[in-house]
Amino acid sequence: MLKLLIVEDEPAVREALVRALETEGYDLEIAEDGAQALALMASSPADALVLDVMLPAVDGLEVARRLRAQGSDAPILMLTARGAVGDRVAWASVPGSYADALVAPVDRLVRVPDGVTLEVAAAAMLQGMTAHYLAHGTRETRRGDTALVHAAAGGVGLLIVQTLRDAGARVIGTCSTAEKEALARDAGAHEVIRYDRVDFADETRRLTDGRGVDVVYDGVGKATFDGSLRALRVRGLCVLYGQASGAVPPPLNSSMTPILPPWWI
Repeated sequence: MLKLLIVEDEPAVREALVRALETEGYDLEIAEDGAQALALMASSPADALVLDVMLPAVDGLEVARRLRAQGSDAPILMLTARGAVGDRVAWASVPGSYADALVAPVDRLVRVPDGVTLEVAAAAMLQGMTAHYLAHGTRETRRGDTALVHAAAGGVGLLIVQTLRDAGARVIGTCSTAEKEALARDAGAHEVIRYDRVDFADETRRLTDGRGVDVVYDGVGKATFDGSLRALRVRGLCVLYGQASGAVPPPLNSSMTPILPPWWI
């Protein structure tokens, strides 16, 4: 059962959210402010947060559709100056995207290329942009680099693997099941480490002849962070872009501190 943490200080909104979500079978926890939410997350992490909800609310941030109208006089329809009616477009981070019709800001719209389905375009917008900035923004991938990608069979993980492979990097992925291993390999991972079987940091060093990797992409957080540091080469980069398993403690409190050389801290 998916566990949701509702963070809402307005009683009426909070009660409406609880009524609506309970009928869907979610396991709910309630916090009235950020301090309560942090305390609850520390003791029993939720799968997702529900916050800053304005009722009536329409879900959705990412969608791909055909343009139904254009111009400033289009009532409650998708608005753009970039495309013609009938063009296929996708966007991310536009609240209310699951509505039947929507006015979308022009700077959020991206034309969907021929050969890409609307389903793929909608699913790839936010995760695809994340993979791109990780591989080409946070650090520019160079041919011959070796990268470790945690949760390599996840939505972002699969796209990072493909992006890194396309840029000429050697990609080592981590995952926990045989099915996920197959997905990561199909996406282009050169090696896949099952961290349910071996210590991924030790195995990473073995695969790199003791050198370590140039970069680690870690969206897991607390459960993998110390191992991610151990898997790096000297002056390598650990990119922490998510904390699915919980918040990473401050560096000076990390269990790695006693064995890290001075330039790591």
